[in-house]
Amino acid sequence: MLQLIVGWRYANECPVSWRIPHYLVVAGTLGLIVVILTIVQGLLALYIKNKELDPNLPAAGLAAACGVCSISIILAFLFIFLIGWFIAGCIWVSRPWSKVQYRNTDQSDYCHPILYRFAYWLLFISILYIIFSCGRAFTQSFKQLKNRRKSSAIPVPTTEQ
Repeated sequence: MLQLIVGWRYANECPVSWRIPHYLVVAGTLGLIVVILTIVQGLLALYIKNKELDPNLPAAGLAAACGVCSISIILAFLFIFLIGWFIAGCIWVSRPWSKVQYRNTDQSDYCHPILYRFAYWLLFISILYIIFSCGRAFTQSFKQLKNRRKSSAIPVPTTEQ
């Protein structure tokens, strides 16, 4: 939501890179669409779960299941697009890093400080979140693999009494 608001508010205040506010508007809009579709998908899944208990309306449950599958396909394409859009945003925001200035609005290297800093820090925090999430997933899978090896070990008979 903040991406959409900041990008919309400062849409014409970044001559150094007109793509930055557009990046924020598109990312914010698609982010809201993803949230709404995920909520609708969850509601349809609950509807299907409740219809499994009621055998009188099998067609309604089938229609809801088709809706869940359709939304899943749409979400998959949106996530793929958003990954590419995130990479593009990283490029668009980091390129003018060394030449952007925040004071003289008449210069071609100007960008509104709220717009540029918001986009920069949003991307920076997102990258940190991705790094920490991957690290956490790696350590958890390593622990599971280690525990699985311990539990699947073949006991060795000993001669001790």
